[in-house]
Amino acid sequence: MKKAIVVTLFLIYTLPATAGGFGKFKQRVIDIDSTDFVPSKRWYRPGQNSRSKIKKVVEILSESRTGKKLLSKAARKAVKENKSIEDLFEIGEGSLLDTTLVRRFSPNDPESIQYETRSTIFINKTHSYYNAVLDMAHELTHYTFRKAFNPYIGDFDPGEFVRSTVEGRGGEVEAYLVECKVMYELFPTRASKNSNCGMVKNPETGKLSKKLATEQFYRIGRHNRSYQKALVDYNISSAEFPYLSPGEATFISSAWGLPYPVAALKEYKTIMGKVCQNDQKRLVLMRKNLGRLPASSAASPRQRQYKSFYSSYRNRCTKFM
Repeated sequence: MKKAIVVTLFLIYTLPATAGGFGKFKQRVIDIDSTDFVPSKRWYRPGQNSRSKIKKVVEILSESRTGKKLLSKAARKAVKENKSIEDLFEIGEGSLLDTTLVRRFSPNDPESIQYETRSTIFINKTHSYYNAVLDMAHELTHYTFRKAFNPYIGDFDPGEFVRSTVEGRGGEVEAYLVECKVMYELFPTRASKNSNCGMVKNPETGKLSKKLATEQFYRIGRHNRSYQKALVDYNISSAEFPYLSPGEATFISSAWGLPYPVAALKEYKTIMGKVCQNDQKRLVLMRKNLGRLPASSAASPRQRQYKSFYSSYRNRCTKFM
């Protein structure tokens, strides 16, 4: 039996170290039918039933108007993947959305490729209920709204990847804002302690502002000089990022320990490094399947396909190999 080759590419979206939200917010009182719900209490301990604990955090999030809408939209997407909303979550060392892009092709037919995306949201097992709920809102925003991308197909542009990661639909800014809005709705007494949410609130209207949040997320501090050089190396015009600022960075990627625009470009490089390794393996298989043809023979469709793919590989991967 011929076996298909499976190549995986892991795309991880992490949460900021802080929280945020947008639009008007309304304070609410959580009405969870449980005697053991305390926001500061650890949400999960080893040995407990993980499914029931995840369900409880989902219930708490659903008490927020914003959370309820988010869960509803996420559930509709999960159904398409034959999952319930609880099926999306696992206990983890940290909180993140882990998206795996699976690429399948046969060794005898490497030109024919099938792609599949799988997503799992991990919630930090050491968090309090308060942080677990906010993390869930944050990662669900990524899962529900962020546009899927395939770095193997088309022009996987680094500038567009950074913009999408930071300010795009379902990106870090929006996930932060949703997180903060949930905080205001469910935990209003803690709002005064979260100064970072206040940083993105319009002082005149009292509303949380995506513009102010975007400005904050593009502050890269001491990384400004090296980042400007990196933009040149990747042929990215700094005009693509009008909010980019050398101001002190407040929002730091927990995965990279770097401001989000810097982290996004690092992630792009990591993704492309893996993509190019996988494409190199695919080229070896394609070349092997060509066999030997007389020099006078006309190029076969497979030869033309190989040459086209090889040219594309060289253009895309010179910087990453």
